[in-house]
Amino acid sequence: MWHPELWERAEKQIIKAVREMRRERNSKIHLESKMSMDQTLAESKEPVYAVLFPAKGNFANAVCLWVDMKRLGYWEYKILKSLYYGDEDEEIIKKLGVSPENYFALKSKTCERIRKYMDGKDDG
Repeated sequence: MWHPELWERAEKQIIKAVREMRRERNSKIHLESKMSMDQTLAESKEPVYAVLFPAKGNFANAVCLWVDMKRLGYWEYKILKSLYYGDEDEEIIKKLGVSPENYFALKSKTCERIRKYMDGKDDG
């Protein structure tokens, strides 16, 4: 049906095309910026940080904030992250597998710790 040479030629052309696509794509990324959040993501004109953290403020401050929030403790951090992503209290209780009493006590404690953090009085 199809001649074997046709498949060999097609294979070579496909490999050549894929290599050319990779070369073209990789030429857009500079070695010194491979880990930079300022580089663009795929065909987008937006920098990586704008795609990952849209309209949330300063990226560096956000990273520092979440590192500090993680220091509050495992449960407090899980509650904060869930609230940040828009989960309701009932959803968080179910997701974390805690009783409502424990959850609201932790949430209250977390709220107080965040107030101290904002005032610069939390020891972490």
